Amino acid sequence: MPFSQAIMDVVIPMNFMMPKITFTGTEDPEANPTTFHTQMMISGGTDAMQCKLFMGTFAGRWIG
Repeated sequence: MPFSQAIMDVVIPMNFMMPKITFTGTEDPEANPTTFHTQMMISGGTDAMQCKLFMGTFAGRWIG
C-alpha cells in the first residue's frame, strides 16, 4: 500500500540533516528504527518526514 498523500507531499527542507544511519542486516534490527527515530526527533523531523526518509536507512539488497 502506498504512503498517504500527506506523507507523499511532505517537503524535506534543503538544510535538513538526514540522520547518518545505515542498516545492512547484520545489526540489531530493533536498534535501527529506535536510533533513527531518536535522531529525527533531535533534528526536528516530523512524523511524515520520518515515514518518507526511513527506507533510506537500508543498505544492500533486501528480499521480502
